[in-house]
Amino acid sequence: PYMYGMCAGVTLYFALFYFSISLSKGDVSVVAPVFRSSFVLSALLAIIFLNEALTISKSIAFLLLVIAAFLLLSNIQTNLNQPSDKRSMKGTLRTLTIATLLMGITGFIYKLGAMAGGNSISIVNGQAIVFFPLAFLSCYHKEKKIIILWKKDSGFKPFGC
Repeated sequence: PYMYGMCAGVTLYFALFYFSISLSKGDVSVVAPVFRSSFVLSALLAIIFLNEALTISKSIAFLLLVIAAFLLLSNIQTNLNQPSDKRSMKGTLRTLTIATLLMGITGFIYKLGAMAGGNSISIVNGQAIVFFPLAFLSCYHKEKKIIILWKKDSGFKPFGC
């Protein structure tokens, strides 16, 4: 379960990384709902690989979600006027697709960890062990420095200590 959590930490980090890129380029009213639809991929993977039941209700829900995503994404295309807008839209769609797929895979990995006997603490702990160093290294790579939030003699006391 801990190893599944570590795998989930990698996929979650990159899902959120690409999600933040797509948010910086696209409308939150489109990007966020499409990204949150990643649970459909998790469900489809569970249906295919874990033999979970595909019911009429699930099928209708999946179909409605696809229609909703199509309607949201078609709204982007109607607002494009210049070729640079079209390139930006393609970049946004590409990063949003990657983010959504990775988030769906993350949900599936959580399920595998739970099936392996893990509780939420062991899975999330494994995830954090990988996620936080990746986030730190990414920030350090971009900023080229380590930012210390408080120093011993600065007078700042976290949590009122």
